[in-house]
Amino acid sequence: MHNTKLFFTASNINTYLKKKNYSHVVIVSSKNIFNKNKWIFDLINKCGLDVNKVFVEDGEKAKTFEQFRYLLNQFSKFGLDKSSAVICIGGGSVGDLSGFAAAVYLRGVSFINIPTTLLAEVDSAHGGKNGIDFNGFKNQIGTIKLPEAIFIDTKFLKTLNRDQIIDGFGEIIKYGLLKDKSILSDLGNFDRNCLKVIKKSIKCKYFYVNKDLYEKNVRKLLNLGHTFGHAIELKYRISHGKSVIIGMMKEFEFCEKIGLSMPNVRMKLIEILNKLKINIDPNKYIIDKKALLHDKKIHSNFIDFPIVNKPGHSFIKKLDIDLIKKY
Repeated sequence: MHNTKLFFTASNINTYLKKKNYSHVVIVSSKNIFNKNKWIFDLINKCGLDVNKVFVEDGEKAKTFEQFRYLLNQFSKFGLDKSSAVICIGGGSVGDLSGFAAAVYLRGVSFINIPTTLLAEVDSAHGGKNGIDFNGFKNQIGTIKLPEAIFIDTKFLKTLNRDQIIDGFGEIIKYGLLKDKSILSDLGNFDRNCLKVIKKSIKCKYFYVNKDLYEKNVRKLLNLGHTFGHAIELKYRISHGKSVIIGMMKEFEFCEKIGLSMPNVRMKLIEILNKLKINIDPNKYIIDKKALLHDKKIHSNFIDFPIVNKPGHSFIKKLDIDLIKKY
């Protein structure tokens, strides 16, 4: 896990902040998150340090140059120095933006992530990837810098609607198909197994991150569903987790056609979606070829493509991009 400290409650954030004794603390969040989770803001405000907060947009609207610039201006206005900390309270997009701003401001100030969505708790808060979209394409500008600490708390999940929970399921299913298929059976009763599923998912993510922080080889497996999913996400303006589910369906279909995967992998995904009552028709979505060609895993005319040959077993295959364009 490199040097990131991981906590499974946010109630000890005060103790942590007092111990670190930062010169300034800036909370980055959105008004929507603030209104739903005032308890965590109140807790941080009582830490006895100099605390300011700044609100940014929610969702993909957070990941723009304008929001990035705005955040850096706020950091300057609040007088952040090298002994300061940025605390993100929010979902994956707010985390991507604030993590990127913290990584580059003064060449890096301390960053603490408090994810408030299921997707962020199991996936985007971990591994140090952060950044913004550019020219209509996903995650084109950013850095890899691990947060100093992450505070996971299932209390945040009570504020989420069904669609936001399904978003998190997209990444959780990905982990189960990639590496740990016990996650898939635990997911069948998520209400009872909530914390267990979150912990197993995080463990799976760090299995790859610890081996390959800068995504030179095995970490690329975590892009399962994302190659096609990202090309759908911005085109149709649908959420990240749902895009990953659609992306996995289409990638499995593609892998079957070129003989790298068996139908049982795709059928397993359909079985899980049916069990969870997630009704998504992948045929309604057409992959944006232009967006696909901006995928960050492409080098020369090849792409490192994650393949699941059976549930719980996966590998990376170097594929000619023309083969995917043909599909």
